[in-house]
Amino acid sequence: SSSSSSSSFLDSGLWINGMDTLALEPLRQLGVKDWQEAKAYPCRGLACSLPWFFPLADELQDGWLLPAKPPPIEEARRMKLAVSEEERESQGKRVILSLDGPSHMGIIISDPHHRVTAWNLNLLSSDTGSNDVQTRRKQDMYFIYFASGLASASSQLHPWKLSIDLRSDARGRDDVGVAAFGHYLLFEGKDGTDLPGCSFSDEARGFAAILPEHLKPICFYNILYNFTL
Repeated sequence: SSSSSSSSFLDSGLWINGMDTLALEPLRQLGVKDWQEAKAYPCRGLACSLPWFFPLADELQDGWLLPAKPPPIEEARRMKLAVSEEERESQGKRVILSLDGPSHMGIIISDPHHRVTAWNLNLLSSDTGSNDVQTRRKQDMYFIYFASGLASASSQLHPWKLSIDLRSDARGRDDVGVAAFGHYLLFEGKDGTDLPGCSFSDEARGFAAILPEHLKPICFYNILYNFTL
């Protein structure tokens, strides 16, 4: 799911990537019409509006996004996000992001005009992470990752709270983009824990069933929010 300060929308899909030099070309040879006609997903918006597990956008250029219903993540496990602001005495503001989600979550920040001046990456712990903002920047973006213990198939949510300090923009622009996402890695099935994860949704199960034996998919599921600060 995605949202922004000026508008909101929801979408979903089955995002498929190949992890070697052949990319997804072998899938076109399997006789599945939708795969033969599939085209690379056009990159639009922050991080292509996709929930990256690692910052691999430069390496994964030809992924597909096939039509699919949202993953059937029960309400008790769905990632929750709250955003609040505090005005600072000096020019600027502090934004507080509060997340409750799975054991693996990530945040991408797009800061084209270098308005991010400081952060605290974990307000719930004395271990705040590095506050050295400048050296963590790559192409005007930051990729921040949160992991809490082992991935669990239980309904437990993990809290994550962080703050981001922004200097005021002379033109009054709200141009700092944020993508916040949760990764769901393990699920319980009738035969126990589903390690590859591909039996959790109808679309992932159908995709995996068509593949030949030598192709081994790994499936995980995501909830994604896009917005601006």
